[in-house]
Amino acid sequence: MHCGGRCQRGREMLGLDFWPLGSHILAPQFESPERIACLPSCNRCKSQGNTHFRVAVEELEAAPSESRWLWLLNAGDMAARARSGITQAENLPGSPVQIVELLAKPYALIEYKSPEDATKAFETESKAIFAYAAPAMEERILFNIQPNYPPPTLISNDPPTYEFTNGLILIHDFISKEEEEEMIREYHVVTSSREGRALKRGAVHYGPHFDYTTFAVSKSASTPPPEYLTRLLDRLPARDDRDIPDQYTLQHYPPGTGIPPHVDTHSAFEETIYSLSFGAATRMDFKLCGEKESRRLRLPKRSLGGGVETPPPELAPSVDSVEEKTEEWELELPARSLLVMRGPSRYGYTHGIKGRKHDQDGARLVARQDRYSLTMRRIKPAERIGCDCEYSHVCS
Repeated sequence: MHCGGRCQRGREMLGLDFWPLGSHILAPQFESPERIACLPSCNRCKSQGNTHFRVAVEELEAAPSESRWLWLLNAGDMAARARSGITQAENLPGSPVQIVELLAKPYALIEYKSPEDATKAFETESKAIFAYAAPAMEERILFNIQPNYPPPTLISNDPPTYEFTNGLILIHDFISKEEEEEMIREYHVVTSSREGRALKRGAVHYGPHFDYTTFAVSKSASTPPPEYLTRLLDRLPARDDRDIPDQYTLQHYPPGTGIPPHVDTHSAFEETIYSLSFGAATRMDFKLCGEKESRRLRLPKRSLGGGVETPPPELAPSVDSVEEKTEEWELELPARSLLVMRGPSRYGYTHGIKGRKHDQDGARLVARQDRYSLTMRRIKPAERIGCDCEYSHVCS
């Protein structure tokens, strides 16, 4: 797509003062759309002997350079040599702070610690690779994200703790980096000696083992939890003994791995479910579950308790009342954060993670990293197995 900067649709794509068009980039402070810098492979360049490219480079050299940001051409999500261009940029003088890969674009953005570092990188590399970013773009490049979830309430500053209207609580920095490294190390010590199905699933269980056929716990398999897990118990926001977990599941999620939407079994576990994310951040989807969603869930094929009572009619919402609510949102779980699920978020919302190798953060792509999770639950005693919640369509 070589429109030379004349395409109005192209100029409106990002709604910005500079106009990325195909493999062309209009130098940010140029007044004329004729002054463009493009890739050496541009057919227009070949037909005109690269004259318009050389003119653009002269203008770029004269452009203001007090910006920490540079454009990296032909290295975005849609570029043929995206990874090689990014690797090349990473090895330049100045060591970039971050490289922002833009979604569905053939270019990327690079941030350096200072304008001097950015200038050094620009002068070192071929002008066919970089173009300056305008200083006026600094605020727009921050990619402020508008969350699609209800605004939470800050209930504590140390550590930052947020409470959502559906019963979710998110605690930042619940564990230290040292504890995070220890948990990852101990996980791999255990899994490195495994074989077969257990290794494929990647789950390590402590306390009574979780049973993936009943979505409850095994009656025979049990492993005492190690000290690095039990020492977390005193920090949990437990309200009473029912909030103190006795079943732990550790799992590893390589980049690209997701979790199908599901609701944790009601009848086998107490209300509070803890999910500790470490190793890397991820994004979890929550959806208020109606009859349509409940039919897709991986619910156990046999009864967990053998005599679970159906909730009284006055407690069970009608299908219409549930289906009218289509609340669905995505929440970022930072590394080392603890997610607490109670109330509606525990019983009536599905939660899951889409299987993909990148997450969209505004206009940029963020590559996923290896993530680990620790799920902690409290097993109900035999005399209390069952549930009488108001979400009968997803209740076990």
